[in-house]
Amino acid sequence: MTYLDSARKVYNAFETTNFKKLLGSYFRNYDKVYASLEENFGFNELRKAYINDIQVTIDNYLPFFKEDLKKFLQLEEVTYYEKNIPLRTLSLLMWIWEKKLNLSENSLQKFVDCLFLGTFGYKMIDFNSDNKNINPEFGLVGFHSIKLAETLLSEVLGHGNTEGAISKYFSMYVEAELFEKRHRWKRCPFS
Repeated sequence: MTYLDSARKVYNAFETTNFKKLLGSYFRNYDKVYASLEENFGFNELRKAYINDIQVTIDNYLPFFKEDLKKFLQLEEVTYYEKNIPLRTLSLLMWIWEKKLNLSENSLQKFVDCLFLGTFGYKMIDFNSDNKNINPEFGLVGFHSIKLAETLLSEVLGHGNTEGAISKYFSMYVEAELFEKRHRWKRCPFS
């Protein structure tokens, strides 16, 4: 099953779920609530489908870096994203479906690809600067990945719709990096 198929399955399950009934029996036991949500909506299947699809994304957009990127995705500070980005991507897809935006399968796949490329592009730059240029290629590939993500997002939603959001996200990232580095007494790649 592809990630988009799995995401649609989760979306349909959300649409037909009586949350009051589902959550009512777990009053204040958040571990049980979380486990119930994981099971009822198939979040683990969603994550597996995402990981499989992302290999295709890497092959399509970053084939020259795929071996290094596989190693990067196994780093402890990066694996956190692997568990959560499929759910973040799902929430944005659910918004698209809820708003009934008429996007083709190809456009939806580009949207998923752009979220992966953008997220890990920024993470590569952050990792590189946090670890004193341990692998300078990460910074370069990170910027390339971000540019690919911006291009894909503009193809899907139109440049006029994405230009402001892309600029704002980049500014927020730079501000957060400056703040983090300044308070950790580390050098920042931005001024």
